[in-house]
Amino acid sequence: MSTRQKSVSPWLVLAQAILYLFDCGPLGDDESRIRVDGVELDAYEWVDLGKLGEYVISRLERRIRQAHAAWLAGRTMYLEHGASLVGSDADDSGNRT
Repeated sequence: MSTRQKSVSPWLVLAQAILYLFDCGPLGDDESRIRVDGVELDAYEWVDLGKLGEYVISRLERRIRQAHAAWLAGRTMYLEHGASLVGSDADDSGNRT
């Protein structure tokens, strides 16, 4: 068990928050230019998906895992509480119907 503190911005605890994850392409040489301001963020770290639950709360872990699955499939997904609506009231593209 990790002793890492799982943290989330206070505004994300809102039950009705809308969250977006975007693929902005590979960082390439820009990765060396990443800087944190020490106020909003004090560090960053690349995390293997297998260890994601040690770093974020469960609902964010579900969303990140679903976003990764969508990226692998080359598609966009609409989620509620980290779960796809495909097979319920959504069409097979992941969009609400």
